[in-house]
Amino acid sequence: MLLLDIVINTKALTTEQLNELLPLHRAWYNKYFAEGKFIMVGPYTDTDIPSGVVIADLASKAELEQIIAEDAFYNNHGTYTIREFKANLIKDILAS
Repeated sequence: MLLLDIVINTKALTTEQLNELLPLHRAWYNKYFAEGKFIMVGPYTDTDIPSGVVIADLASKAELEQIIAEDAFYNNHGTYTIREFKANLIKDILAS
């Protein structure tokens, strides 16, 4: 499994640009969620900085890097950090 941390660089964007890119960003993660490649997606709630986390079920880090390149914020407007992890314990509510 892969954990993707995304931080949007709002200082490099006007409000108009942000309003244009945000729906494209949402369509991007909704596409991969619908395909089952992203299994959990959501914003961080403990910060005012536009940021969030994705848990991805993919074969490789390289595959996630290709998917990230499609995001509207990818071109110098976001920071993407990928971490690999192994889930040893999973609550039943998430496992089903």
